[in-house]
Amino acid sequence: MKDVLIATRNQSKIAEISAWFQKEGIPFKTLQDFSDAPDVEETGETFEENAKLKARSYFAMTGLPSLADDGGFEIDALGGLPGVRSKRWVYEGRDATDEEIVTHTIKCLKEIPDGKRTARLRTILALYDGETYNCADASIEGVVVHTPVPFASGFPYRGLLFIPQFGKMYGALSEEQHEAVNHRRKALEKLKPRLLQVSR
Repeated sequence: MKDVLIATRNQSKIAEISAWFQKEGIPFKTLQDFSDAPDVEETGETFEENAKLKARSYFAMTGLPSLADDGGFEIDALGGLPGVRSKRWVYEGRDATDEEIVTHTIKCLKEIPDGKRTARLRTILALYDGETYNCADASIEGVVVHTPVPFASGFPYRGLLFIPQFGKMYGALSEEQHEAVNHRRKALEKLKPRLLQVSR
């Protein structure tokens, strides 16, 4: 069997993806196993471009089939913004703090009525095996509230997104409810046949 590289340094993503890999019997390594692997700059114009860029770059560094992701927050009334700039749309060229992101988002939607505040947390996974890309797209659909609620550090948009399916804010979902809308798990399920194939 062949290891698949989980090509992210985000510990929450590593925990989530590795747990799914273990459940499916897919052997894996993480970037922690390749301490000399540098970060890959996200220069793409779309989530898919960035995910493919990272998957291809880490395959070149490690020789392992590499699974990378990119994603962010999309607000329909703002034409899909902030999108790929989800951490950088407040300031040009640098990341904003969680609080700055929330404040800026609320300000941008100040004049947008309730019926037009639809938004989503979207992710795209890209798997590259040295020859072909396989990508999967999934999202968590919701509505941006007028008044944010407390959120976990590093996840500002969770304090803004109301999930009509459960009548709760995203951050208030139970573990079972979170699994029901978990976009990363849905994307992994779409890639499951290919992931099993490249690891055999």
